[in-house]
Amino acid sequence: IFFERTMDLVDACGASVKSDAVASDAELRAATPRAVLQRQDSVGKRVSASKTKHTYSFAIGSRLHEVIVDLSKWSGKRTLTVDGERIQGFKRSHSVTLPGAHTLDVRVESKYMGVRPALYVDGTKFKRLPLHRGRRASEPPPSREPEPLAITKGRLLASAKRRAAIASIVPETLHERTLEVIHQASEDGYDLDRALQKFDGRTPCVVVVEASDTVFGCFLGRVPTVNERRRIDTSLFCGERAFLLVERPDSGFINCKRTPAFLAIGLDAATGGAAFRLDADLAAGWSDASDPFGSPRLHGRDAGDFSVDD
Repeated sequence: IFFERTMDLVDACGASVKSDAVASDAELRAATPRAVLQRQDSVGKRVSASKTKHTYSFAIGSRLHEVIVDLSKWSGKRTLTVDGERIQGFKRSHSVTLPGAHTLDVRVESKYMGVRPALYVDGTKFKRLPLHRGRRASEPPPSREPEPLAITKGRLLASAKRRAAIASIVPETLHERTLEVIHQASEDGYDLDRALQKFDGRTPCVVVVEASDTVFGCFLGRVPTVNERRRIDTSLFCGERAFLLVERPDSGFINCKRTPAFLAIGLDAATGGAAFRLDADLAAGWSDASDPFGSPRLHGRDAGDFSVDD
């Protein structure tokens, strides 16, 4: 098992989108809003973690928009900032029309044990937006396959076609980067937690497994913390084939989850299965066929479980 990272990286969800790019009104009207980043941070000036900061980034054509909602845990004060401009008098909701006649609605909704912000673009909730993958939403996919990612070492990724498959599922901002082996289980230990602790919360990761004479794995836009609930950009590969998240079910689907017992991609809450799951001891795992990724069982066997060869 190899855990790789790309060197000299930008933020993982990445976005090569330039907010100062000039776009025509027609281009913006035709563009589909795409989610780039969602994060939640606990902050506070006088009292630590007295305020929760929610940050959302999304792209419309060549424009990148950022929305920040600050919620005070003690005073109840709420602030909203849209593209760097503080919205005066924000309390429960705010609506604005963006360039290209797109609508943005920000609300504070009551949830169990408190309140949370909810963001809607053109009536679609943020977590339902299609994911941005490093190109302008109005641009067609590239006409040729990306070049294989460069690598410092690593037997499992010696195949240029395999590295080309991985290049097709990572953001285009990473195509010029080099894969660097951070943790090799046979040399550094069969311990998932030890391997993932070598990554910070912003660096993308490629997990590579050999099982049943097949090499497969996943791309993570960043390494999640244990039991983290924020969405993470993920994709899968098997041999020389790549599988992007092609649809996001309305409910019962978790694109990435890390617990003390496993790391899983494409969890199905109804069945308990996963498109790719790797156990904490790095000795075994599970893979089911996944409709959201359009992927088969990655190891190619009839049964879901697999034992790791390397």
